[in-house]
Amino acid sequence: MTTNEKYIAYTRALSELTVVFDEELEVRIKEREEEKHKAAEKAIEKVANPEDSKKDIAKKTNVKFGKINTSKGKALEYVNSEIVYSCSCKRCGKKIELTNKEVRRLEEKGYDLPKTCNECKSALAEEITVGQCARCGKKFVMTRGKYEHLKAKNSLSKYCVVCAQKIRAEKAEKSHQVYKTCKCIVCRKTFDITYGEKEHLIENGWKLPTRCSNCRMKNKNYFANQK
Repeated sequence: MTTNEKYIAYTRALSELTVVFDEELEVRIKEREEEKHKAAEKAIEKVANPEDSKKDIAKKTNVKFGKINTSKGKALEYVNSEIVYSCSCKRCGKKIELTNKEVRRLEEKGYDLPKTCNECKSALAEEITVGQCARCGKKFVMTRGKYEHLKAKNSLSKYCVVCAQKIRAEKAEKSHQVYKTCKCIVCRKTFDITYGEKEHLIENGWKLPTRCSNCRMKNKNYFANQK
């Protein structure tokens, strides 16, 4: 045989071998994939709790989801689409349903489970004109949710945000100012009563003090020791 004939015979033999090898390899790959799919389906069916995540299922079943194609997708789609949370909207009464995937996503982010539907959330976030400020006369705006919350507690303000802050600052400044200077009936020393102390005493139905703070403390300790 010449060199060319030897080369042709060698290439033919090599091509026949590679064809046989490829056919056997395809059969083995198909068999292995079918075995993996069957094992995955059986393993996932044994998992009773549908709330288990991929990692939990992998630990319980020893199935590596990264190497499964069809069975993994179907099984996880079934588990994630399972409804595990259901309640009624506290505002409109509409039914709220969340799947396993949505609940896990909220828990991972640290959010509480919703008690209002999406329509009510968007409605509560809308800004509405509440009224006219009793001090500056401007119209003030707040969200519908804040308005309903304050209205339920009967604590709606007559002032806008700017005027309310100014009133609080003026009230805090005035509370430290001296309202009255009195003389203690025991030690005859003078002591001051501020506007803040006066308002606190009147709110609780108490009279203005006639003794200084030191004499009041001594009187309190005296009666406490006698008990």
